[in-house]
Amino acid sequence: MVLAVAAVGELPAQDHPAQIVAGSSINYPEVLRAAGIGGTVRVAVIILPGDTLAADGVRVVSVPHPGFRNAVLDGVRHWSYQAATHEGRLVADTLQVELVFEWGGAGSLSFGPMELRKLHQNGAGIWQAGVSPTIVRSHGMELKGARRDSAGIAAVRYLAHQMKTTPSGGAPIVCVTLHEERGAEPLTAADLGSLQTPGIAMVHPRRCPPIFSSMVYVVDRVIPPGSDPSRLVVLGAREYAEGWVVVRVEARYGNGKNGRDCILSSTSIGVVTECTLRESWVY
Repeated sequence: MVLAVAAVGELPAQDHPAQIVAGSSINYPEVLRAAGIGGTVRVAVIILPGDTLAADGVRVVSVPHPGFRNAVLDGVRHWSYQAATHEGRLVADTLQVELVFEWGGAGSLSFGPMELRKLHQNGAGIWQAGVSPTIVRSHGMELKGARRDSAGIAAVRYLAHQMKTTPSGGAPIVCVTLHEERGAEPLTAADLGSLQTPGIAMVHPRRCPPIFSSMVYVVDRVIPPGSDPSRLVVLGAREYAEGWVVVRVEARYGNGKNGRDCILSSTSIGVVTECTLRESWVY
């Protein structure tokens, strides 16, 4: 979602027009976002001499879908403003606000919450900002070598930390594969050593115990002791021109698996920003 705010004063001789002091994010209605519905919402905002809004000071001028109306009204009403001045006196003013909702669209990778980004006033006196998740539109290049392994290790460590202790109180067992291609060494001793984390049993894939998903589980009793091992498999990593690395990891367990995209900064390859669920299967 991209935001442009044009300051249009009701008093042409203003010394200083009204200002937006702070703008909090506006919620993108999840139903519209999931349906890929976006567009521009135009709003008129009346700022009073006391830096407050008039009782009916926010009016939607045009909207591409009625579902945006309440989200925009609620958000703009909670922004902070500074009143306009004329000849040293505080006066009322009107801001024309344009909110362009953007979710990324087809062919892009988007992740993270909707955020207000870089609110500023350009040379033409128009306030501008972006409100969107982080959006990556380039195709990216496959990451190889030591940087790929460093990114994969960071993603595996991040996902392993999200795991809880087993029902019996034992450590979760995580079998890690950094390279699934035929002939590639799946995990070196150095890789395994860098992954070791208190409370989690990190295991080389060749030493991974079997998964007992076919066994009968009894209430309040787990057979065998502890939980079934999980398998984290790094399928690949791509680096994008926007400055992000995305590591694709599959978590395989029992009778299901899920795929996650883990995000890292290109300049901080060992630190994962977040991992988002891409898809899941049960079979």
